[in-house]
Amino acid sequence: MKIFKLSITDRGSSHLEAATTTEDVIVRAGSVDEARDLAVAAFSIATKRKRTGEDTRICPWRLSEVSSCEEITDTQFDPEGLPQILNINA
Repeated sequence: MKIFKLSITDRGSSHLEAATTTEDVIVRAGSVDEARDLAVAAFSIATKRKRTGEDTRICPWRLSEVSSCEEITDTQFDPEGLPQILNINA
């Protein structure tokens, strides 16, 4: 497994409303896609649909234009083990 750090890159995005946390997240996963999937599963929330012509809110951890997901190697976390969220507010 690899260790990934997910961070919000667009703090002004309305998509932030669709997540329970926007703090940095550390994830053990096999790939970027799996890391994003774990973050979405853990932190996604439904938002009220607004009839203002705005886009539907999507969990920001899914969107590469709103969040980054980078492999990190200089970390205290063990890459051995099951895929999971390891830390929030890294």
